[in-house]
Amino acid sequence: MSNANSKEKSGAVKSFLSVVFFILIMASALVLAVCMSLRTKSGAVLGVYSGVVGEEIVNFAAGKLCFWSAFSAVVLWFGLWIITTKRIASAIRGLGIGCSIAALGVLLGELISMLLVCVFKLENGLTPYAGTLPEQFADGCGDNVIFLLASIMVASLGVFICKVKKLPKKTKTVLVSESESAPVPVAAAVEHGSENSGVSADVQETSEGLVASLAGVCHMCGKQNDPDVKYCGGCGAKLG
Repeated sequence: MSNANSKEKSGAVKSFLSVVFFILIMASALVLAVCMSLRTKSGAVLGVYSGVVGEEIVNFAAGKLCFWSAFSAVVLWFGLWIITTKRIASAIRGLGIGCSIAALGVLLGELISMLLVCVFKLENGLTPYAGTLPEQFADGCGDNVIFLLASIMVASLGVFICKVKKLPKKTKTVLVSESESAPVPVAAAVEHGSENSGVSADVQETSEGLVASLAGVCHMCGKQNDPDVKYCGGCGAKLG
């Protein structure tokens, strides 16, 4: 009972850690996708973003340091996920799904922002740059599209491995030969019956001769009498 409880607790802890690492991977992948999107934007557009979230944050997000930091974080959380839970297939699946959500979220965010400014003419800080937004979106979406496709492939691989591991294993059938299934005494009698037939005949003949030689012998005094005599001629005991 204690072993079952310990296994349940261990499984619950591993599931909790899996959720935590999935969230961390998705957050790091989101920062990575944002970095790939911002590094293709013009200075004017980055200036608009700086007025919303701060110039230092935008400059850092558009730099190489942020890109490699986010990439390293994704790899780190993925490695820790495998080491702590020993669930390689689940970690691969979670990595792919988390990165796919992050890349798709950034792509949809940029697309919706461009449509609001360029198509629906929504007045905001990006309105003066409506003419260049489609070109900048096209230049910046390529990296995230590749990121999204690669993540989907990783997620598909993880799902496939998980499905394969859940398939029932084939049971091995044990074939028992006829000689092993037959009872040992019967098999021994059948095997040696032909060899003992001659010996049995000799024993039978010997026993018959011994019985014939003892006919008429008195069981009291041991005197040899004729086979047809009913009483012993030595002691008078009844024979037969």
